[in-house]
Amino acid sequence: MTTQTLKNWDISNLGSTVDIIDGDRGKNYPKQDEFSDSGYCLFLNTKNVPSNSFSFDEKMFVTKEKDFTLRKGKLSRGDFVLTTRGTVGHFAHFSDKIPFENIRINSGMVILRPKKDGKLLSGFFKFYLDSLLFRDQVKSRSSGSAQPQLPIRDLSTFEIEIPDLQSQKQIADILSTYDDLIENNTRRIQILEQMAQAVYTEWFVNFRFPGHEKAKMIDIGGGAIFASVTRADLNNFPVVIPNAKVAGLFEDLVSPFDGLIFNISHNLSVLRRSRDLLLPKLVTGEIRV
Repeated sequence: MTTQTLKNWDISNLGSTVDIIDGDRGKNYPKQDEFSDSGYCLFLNTKNVPSNSFSFDEKMFVTKEKDFTLRKGKLSRGDFVLTTRGTVGHFAHFSDKIPFENIRINSGMVILRPKKDGKLLSGFFKFYLDSLLFRDQVKSRSSGSAQPQLPIRDLSTFEIEIPDLQSQKQIADILSTYDDLIENNTRRIQILEQMAQAVYTEWFVNFRFPGHEKAKMIDIGGGAIFASVTRADLNNFPVVIPNAKVAGLFEDLVSPFDGLIFNISHNLSVLRRSRDLLLPKLVTGEIRV
């Protein structure tokens, strides 16, 4: 059922707007010994969907043969994954940026696939899933205290407000610009931190600091240490202490990194606050585009 608001947005239920696809829970569901660290098809678990995007720090795969025995639960590009058991309400988008071609959901997830009628753009739907309108419904409809669950029958009744296609695109473009800036700044911070860590490792782990060829070292327990540090010092605090000149050179080299990280982190906080303020107002039509 679809109705219209005074702002000319359609109000519909989720089941009328997207296909909600369950995973395969039948006799061919993979057993623990059928998973491997690499393979043909990535088999998702809740750690892969920690919030509102994918994480692939830990991965499990099944073989091509096993994949072909499973009937349901395989993602197509553009699909969304939603966690519905245990950790409920986390989602991720299977966009072109995801480096895996074959992905399946586990039994605690569903696939959300915008219907082919073209009334709902994936870009807009992504931000609906990240909005309070959606999250509040997740909280109110989830059942079970020991292991929360969100049944498909309840999920399909969720309310969604849908503007015209041009407005959907404009809203998605605005919020995507913020997300791109947040992602780029986060990556810049990571690179700067890696650069500073690389300098530290080269100087104080590998001991290749300026002038290391002439530095006097003491071998204690199979490791090298500056002569200015005594055994008593090591007993109290086992660290490598460079002399003032080397420490000063290191500080001069890495302090610009710290300054950049501070400034970028401040900008990142501003971007996140602005994005979080705009998202609910745009997705609900409180701010017109």
